[in-house]
Amino acid sequence: MSAVGPGMRAVGWSLRCYPAWWRERYGVEQEELAEELAREGRRPWLMAAGLLAGSARARLTGSGMPPLPALWSARARVSVVAATIPAALALPAEFAFVAAVSEHGWSDGAGSRLAGAGAAVQWELTVLLLVWLICAMQLLAAGGYLAARLLTLAPGRRLKAAAIVAAPIGAVALGTVMIVMSASLRPVVSGWEKNVITGVTHYHYLRRGSPLAAAALYWGGWVVAAGGWAAGLLALGRATARSNLPARALQVAVSNARTTALTQGSFVLSLIALELTMALQTPIGPQGGLIWASRLGSLAAPVLVILAGIAALSVSGAASAHTASARSRRLLAPPGPSPGRARR
Repeated sequence: MSAVGPGMRAVGWSLRCYPAWWRERYGVEQEELAEELAREGRRPWLMAAGLLAGSARARLTGSGMPPLPALWSARARVSVVAATIPAALALPAEFAFVAAVSEHGWSDGAGSRLAGAGAAVQWELTVLLLVWLICAMQLLAAGGYLAARLLTLAPGRRLKAAAIVAAPIGAVALGTVMIVMSASLRPVVSGWEKNVITGVTHYHYLRRGSPLAAAALYWGGWVVAAGGWAAGLLALGRATARSNLPARALQVAVSNARTTALTQGSFVLSLIALELTMALQTPIGPQGGLIWASRLGSLAAPVLVILAGIAALSVSGAASAHTASARSRRLLAPPGPSPGRARR
């Protein structure tokens, strides 16, 4: 752009947010139009905001994409990744959300029962664990299929593909080993005694260990497991989006993405029902009663909103993958004879 003001630079950044196919077809024309409008007095920041919204629309809907099978196939692969990878990233958080719900309050034998809503929560937790297992198995099947396609499509790069596939699982395994090993470095106290004259407490250790090393190993294990899981899945998704899946493999991947979106949506809806049921509980028993409550406390609501957003992304990604895959197949299909010619 000839103008170098901050507003026009923002227009240039907004144009770079469009997909490559859009920039090739309309980029130069749109840039010239923006410069002309700026000379006529149009505010560059408003143009930049409009172009940024248009870039999001072009990426989400594919409006204006030329009828080229390669482009629609690539869009289907990216949509499959958008439907599958976020759901896999959210899987540990979903399990933690369910595991954080536990019985709260104190009761004796006579007050140990739960109210009607509390009993419903108990059943909902069982159903949620079952749905979570279904989600985990579905994601494992979808990820395993994508991983197998990567290993077969790149015979010259199988070592790199195998490393990408094994990275998330290896990171979780290494992190788990580090967390378990940290327990062997924690001090073990066998007893203590307090000097009545000095007021100093003396501890007797079965094992002195190393508290600093134990803490570093424990938190380092969590960082390795969580960071490696996220980074490995993102690398797997990037490799899948760039690979050239055959038509049959793409159809299976799209079908797996739609099933993943269905299970994710069902799970989040069940979580919402769980939260509503817990809000309806009536404490029963002495000293405040016995109810189900989440140890997340006030964090439960924002975590649930985030999980709902991920489920919505998975559903929209699966719908986009289905549309793009169908369009790609239609473009690849040979043109058939017209009905009139067929009758003749």
